[in-house]
Amino acid sequence: MFHIPLPLTDPISIFLLVLLIILFATLASRFHVPQIIGLILAGVVLGPHWLNVLNNDQSFTLFGKVGILYIMFQVGLDVDLKTFKLQKRQGILFGAYTLFIPLLMGFCGGYLMKMNVEQSLLLSAMMACHTLLTYPVVGKMGINDNRAINIVITGTIISVTASLLIIAGVTGFEVGTNSDLLYWLRTLGLVAVFVLSIFFFVPILTRWYFKRFGDGISQYIYVLAIVFSSSLLAQAAGLEGILGAFFAGLVLNRFVKPASPLMVRIGFVGNALFIPFFLISVGLMIDLHSFVEGYGAIWIAVVMSGIALLSKFLAAFLTKLSCRLTWDEMNIIFGLTSSKAAAALAAVAIGISYGIFDESILNGTIVMILVAIVVSSFVTERSARRIAKTMHNTQYKEQIEGSGRVMISVSNPQTVRNLVEFSNLIKPENSGDSLYALKIVENDEEKLDGYKILNQASKIAAETDNQLRTVMRVDMNIPTCTITCVKEYHINDLVVGIHQKANIVDTFYGRIIKSLIEGTMEINFMIYGLRNQLSELRRMVVVVPENAENEMGFVIWLDRVRKIAQRTKMKVVFMSWGVTLDELKGMSQMFSKVTCSFLDQDLRQNSLVDQMTEHDLIVIVAARKSTVSYIPEMERIPQTLNRNQKCSFLIFYPQQQRVGSENWSKYSATKIS
Repeated sequence: MFHIPLPLTDPISIFLLVLLIILFATLASRFHVPQIIGLILAGVVLGPHWLNVLNNDQSFTLFGKVGILYIMFQVGLDVDLKTFKLQKRQGILFGAYTLFIPLLMGFCGGYLMKMNVEQSLLLSAMMACHTLLTYPVVGKMGINDNRAINIVITGTIISVTASLLIIAGVTGFEVGTNSDLLYWLRTLGLVAVFVLSIFFFVPILTRWYFKRFGDGISQYIYVLAIVFSSSLLAQAAGLEGILGAFFAGLVLNRFVKPASPLMVRIGFVGNALFIPFFLISVGLMIDLHSFVEGYGAIWIAVVMSGIALLSKFLAAFLTKLSCRLTWDEMNIIFGLTSSKAAAALAAVAIGISYGIFDESILNGTIVMILVAIVVSSFVTERSARRIAKTMHNTQYKEQIEGSGRVMISVSNPQTVRNLVEFSNLIKPENSGDSLYALKIVENDEEKLDGYKILNQASKIAAETDNQLRTVMRVDMNIPTCTITCVKEYHINDLVVGIHQKANIVDTFYGRIIKSLIEGTMEINFMIYGLRNQLSELRRMVVVVPENAENEMGFVIWLDRVRKIAQRTKMKVVFMSWGVTLDELKGMSQMFSKVTCSFLDQDLRQNSLVDQMTEHDLIVIVAARKSTVSYIPEMERIPQTLNRNQKCSFLIFYPQQQRVGSENWSKYSATKIS
């Protein structure tokens, strides 16, 4: 008879069972059970205190620790720094609420449970700190840039940092190490070294590494190394490792672009493996049997759970009143900050190790964590879904998205990655099947090399979880064939790479691109030249000709610029003059999540292209000849870009004619808005 010893000790069996738990927890979400709850309950049922199938051994300790660090790292990485700055005042106010209200209620709760001053202070610090355990739900709903989320981030920094300092102070006082000035000077010195290392040296090192090593795997390993190095530095400074992971996410925020393959790898590995391991490990720690042995443990668990939830709800409610938030935004704040995990467990573990707490507080903490996570999961998922539904119903969505199909014309294997990654920036949100790649060869003998380039493009798109449709054509007339394919597949945006000059007398555009410019009046045509890595770009300078607001594609190209800026986190400088500049300022509501400035500069008098650096992307909003916004000075653009070989560029020819019409028609931006 086949016998399986319990608990499982074979690594293969343990890993297989964990994978099955993750799989079934994912399926449980179809029955409106949050995946987080399913993973924790699986740990409770299969853990050492129930069926004893899994033991809370070193593997779960290791992966669980990695999981909670990963969560905090992703929180910092997903912060929209532009919105973060705008909501700084509200965030500080919420930070005060979510720190002092739990501190006060926690201290009173300690008095109810007949604790002394040290125990009550440690308990109140546990109530004040929280873990953004349900933050992955926010990412899946696509509401990372909502103002409530950024208020939560600021409040988390304040409350968690202050709580950990209180914990360090209480434990230090208990063992008599913080009774003199030397202890506090040493602590402050270590914290200063930690902050300096994270916010000064890490950006310099990251910029150097990313500039020299573009391989996706090596960059991912580097990011992980920074996360865990930051966590170790935080621990060495007397803080918790989760704070170091969070700060690492904030520092790496501007280097890891939202739509990049690196971001996709970070999210995939964490959500598929590390974070589920942590949630299962939380379930393995819960011992429900201890609550049937007497009313004392139940009373402690009830008091701790009540204080944890009520104090965070009051903080969210006061923030709603003070900052005029909606009920859904208040609920998302409460849902995110009501969950507790790493910091609370660290506090109770420290308290037990120093003899401040006993086992009853540990059991109460475990139950408090379980109750808080259950409430947090349901509240966060429900409110996030409602916010996402509201956010996605935007003013411009129906008009500017259309079918949102983007086609890239590929010819040079060296530029395929740049073109695919750029196309991913301008495609519609939440659309994984709107990318097309076109390869035109002149004869059948060239098909094999053509398919290799198309396969390369497909693999690059798959790195960002996008499906790319490949189109192969055999034709001697490349411009005509390209325009035919654009119409056949109902393409909205056509992207080509910079023309490779065949000889010294060849022009900047070349014969093919010149023909495409004139033949793509009904769509947006873009010529993209990336001369540095996308992660190196810091500023986008958009040069807009006079009367551009009177073209039918005005709002459309503005939307494309907005997407590029938001997804790369670049600052935007609009350069134009007269009425056109006023119209651009009037459309600035489209760029509420982007740092924008406006420069009054007449293109007919001077140009700033020569002053662009390697960190700039210059976007030239061009116009075809005989159209309302065409100016002869635009003909000087190629010579200027040839002189400045440092900056990357995008020459944008917006749609200037309706589909099926013969002539362009004036389409006022005022009417659109």
